[in-house]
Amino acid sequence: MGGRGRETTMSGRLWSGLGPAAAVLGVLVGSWSGCASSDPTRLRLRVVADTDVAIPAQVDWVRVWVVASRTSEGSLCTPTSRDFVLTRAGDLPLYVDYFPGGQYDFWVAFRVEWYRGATLVAARELIQQFPAEGMREAEIRLQTECVTLPTACASDEQCLDGLCVGLPPPGPFASPELIDTVTSCDPQTPPDGGGD
Repeated sequence: MGGRGRETTMSGRLWSGLGPAAAVLGVLVGSWSGCASSDPTRLRLRVVADTDVAIPAQVDWVRVWVVASRTSEGSLCTPTSRDFVLTRAGDLPLYVDYFPGGQYDFWVAFRVEWYRGATLVAARELIQQFPAEGMREAEIRLQTECVTLPTACASDEQCLDGLCVGLPPPGPFASPELIDTVTSCDPQTPPDGGGD
């Protein structure tokens, strides 16, 4: 994937930034494991966030949300997010890897929100299942046509090719009824029964 951009890896509940704005944030209930393996055969999902709009003139930061489900219908851990400041075009693409851990590995949803200051410019969502082996990669791209819309898309829509279209079901980031409320995603507050 070259040397540009930043990588973020998440394994079980550990999500560690490898770029200039490195940080550690507790994420999904699973095993506590260290940094991601460089082994290309290791099971993972990768989302690549990128854009062709002007950085930082049109977009100056990105928020990436992640949530996973233990069932096909959606029994979710609480969604969590990480922010990335964009000061130059070289800050992108942004690679986000998710390595399975624990029971929340039926599917994983990613939401990328593109901001200019406090204004949400656009958001895109994507749901992926793990491949049988190795890595599955998908791109979430902010297109110029989405930045120049006369009005932003509604909260239950996303912009694709300059058009507002519905978000993919089951809408994991806007459906609190899907969250397993007894399951904490915060490593500082382990679920009932103790920590990992």
